[in-house]
Amino acid sequence: MLFRSTGRTLIADSGNHRIVVRNADARTWDFWGGPAGTATGEFVMPMAVTVGSDGDVAVADTGNDRIQVATLRPATSA
Repeated sequence: MLFRSTGRTLIADSGNHRIVVRNADARTWDFWGGPAGTATGEFVMPMAVTVGSDGDVAVADTGNDRIQVATLRPATSA
């Protein structure tokens, strides 16, 4: 699932238990999560990701039956 905001694409990568962040401007890929886990910032089969108007990222962490919310850091250029 994709969300595009300020040059970034966020992808819920369920099979790898992570969120992929693609920063098109800096041509970088970042990963949040993986391998599967139950701690904060870890996921089990995340199925959806969205960004609120305040910049907070919400992830539907379906394997852990929860929603995780975090603030996306500003992008850095390479």
